[in-house]
Amino acid sequence: MRMPILSYFVVVGSVLAGLLIWTGQEAQPTNAAVKTSQTVGLPQPFKAPPEQSELKVTGVNFAAQRESSVTKTQ
Repeated sequence: MRMPILSYFVVVGSVLAGLLIWTGQEAQPTNAAVKTSQTVGLPQPFKAPPEQSELKVTGVNFAAQRESSVTKTQ
C-alpha cells in the first residue's frame, strides 16, 4: 500500500498554518523578549588596553656586533 505523502503534507501544513494565523490574531502582545537600545549609528570602535609584558625593556642591542673583550692594563 502506498502512503499518500503529498496529501499528508497538504493537510498537516494547512492545519499548522491555520493554527499559526489563529494564535497570532488571538495573542496579546507582551514586552519584547530582547531588549533593544535607542542608539543610532555604529558603536564606538574598541580599543584594547596595552598588553602587560613580563619582559623588561633594556637598552641592549642584541643585533649589534660584539666588542672585543680585551682587558686594559694600566
